[in-house]
Amino acid sequence: MKQMRALTMLAIVLLISGCAAKGRCHQVREYQKTDPVGEVAIPDDLQPLDQTEKMVVPAGERNQQSVPRSEKCLDYPPPYFKDEQG
Repeated sequence: MKQMRALTMLAIVLLISGCAAKGRCHQVREYQKTDPVGEVAIPDDLQPLDQTEKMVVPAGERNQQSVPRSEKCLDYPPPYFKDEQG
C-alpha cells in the first residue's frame, strides 16, 4: 500500500513539473546573451582536429529578445489546417 501511494505521489510530482516547464521562451535564455568566440584551442599534447570536417557557423544578427507573452512558444506546432472561419 505504501508503494502504491509513493508511486502515485511521484507521478503527480512529475506531471506538475512537466507542466511548469512550458513557456520558458518568454525569458531571455543564456545562449542569447553570449558573445561569439574564436576557434577551439587544442592543447599541444592532443591531436589537432581534422580541418576538412570543420563546421562554419555563418555570421548573422542574433536574437537577444524573448518571445512576447502575447505570442506562443515554438514548442507549439503551427496550425496545419485552415481555420474554418477564415
